[in-house]
Amino acid sequence: MTLLSIAILLLCGSAEARLRPGGDRDGDGLTNAQERAYGTNPRRADTDRDGDDDLYETSYGSDPLDRTDRVDDDGDGMAQYYEDMFGCDDTIVDTDGDGEDDDTEWRYGGDCADPLNTSDDDGDGMAQYYEDMFGCDDTVVDTDGDGEDDNTEWRYGGDCADPLNTSDDDGDGMAQYYEDMFGCDDTVVDTDGDGEDDMTEWHYGGDCADPLNTSDDDGDALAQYYEDQNGCDDTIVDTDGDGFDDWTEWAYAADCADASVTP
Repeated sequence: MTLLSIAILLLCGSAEARLRPGGDRDGDGLTNAQERAYGTNPRRADTDRDGDDDLYETSYGSDPLDRTDRVDDDGDGMAQYYEDMFGCDDTIVDTDGDGEDDDTEWRYGGDCADPLNTSDDDGDGMAQYYEDMFGCDDTVVDTDGDGEDDNTEWRYGGDCADPLNTSDDDGDGMAQYYEDMFGCDDTVVDTDGDGEDDMTEWHYGGDCADPLNTSDDDGDALAQYYEDQNGCDDTIVDTDGDGFDDWTEWAYAADCADASVTP
């Protein structure tokens, strides 16, 4: 047997091995046996060349042999498999014509086939999916009747189903979400008892949980936020020692960190 004959046999053998039933010649996730069962090409990942590989199409309800039949024909983000499951139309972005695309309704708790059931029936900005998760009522803007809509309570740390737990229980203007984040107490206006409410400290650079760190440690009337922003020292009234306090220099467009630039 010549070397050429041996090479041909080896090549043929390798090609045959790559098409064994359990193999995946084109690497699309379908075995060669499955490709044969679907009638797809085991040497081409996307048999109909429509942009969706054969595994994707066979998994989500489209025809891997028809390039006009894709996984998401209407392009709304919802696969045909799920459109069929929930009674939607895969050729229409908004099956029930309620103003929401099918994918949004399906993902967030609405019904893509019912125009009276959207993902946010009460229009409070909180999807039905989350209303259900947190015990709220998707047909009522303010489920617990505490004066805050469900979305505001949910986003900022309150409980939309408990009228005693709002997003700002102490009324200091700082949402519970941020009070928790910065170690403050949402039931106390001035957590650290330093004379400044939590909102003021948080907003202007102090620490609402540390009585030694206020929004104006040096008492020059220029908040720490602005001292930091302009290169001043919040523990010194006159940072650059030019005879003008930091607030005066900041207010009159001088430089509180440069003694040569005064008001």
